[in-house]
Amino acid sequence: MRTTLSFKVDAFGANISVIFTDEGYDKLVSILKKLYKKHSESYGDDTDHFDGACFSPDDDIYQYYVLFGTHYLTHGLIAHEAEHLKNYIFERFGYTIKSGSEELPSTLSELIATKIYGFVQKKSIKVRE
Repeated sequence: MRTTLSFKVDAFGANISVIFTDEGYDKLVSILKKLYKKHSESYGDDTDHFDGACFSPDDDIYQYYVLFGTHYLTHGLIAHEAEHLKNYIFERFGYTIKSGSEELPSTLSELIATKIYGFVQKKSIKVRE
């Protein structure tokens, strides 16, 4: 099974695609490599095992991808990738998080996680404890 959630974060013009696959680690890597190729970027020889990934292509500042292997999906992993995504968006637009200005970043992380969790529940994707 492979399923995709797509949503926008209008304040930043961000188009987010969240891809879930239950086809194992090799398929997760294959999907990520195809996304890199689609955007004419080199994946490299990263040999580290990962359970989720976040990718923001250089050729489209508004497109962001998050990938999850459903065999590895945990609450912590969803939060982890939501944090990466938030950081990529802020980095692209030059927003620096300073002490006392955490409300906007926290709200964006919450929005991303809420969208992902809503989709996970709708599609009955199991989240491991």
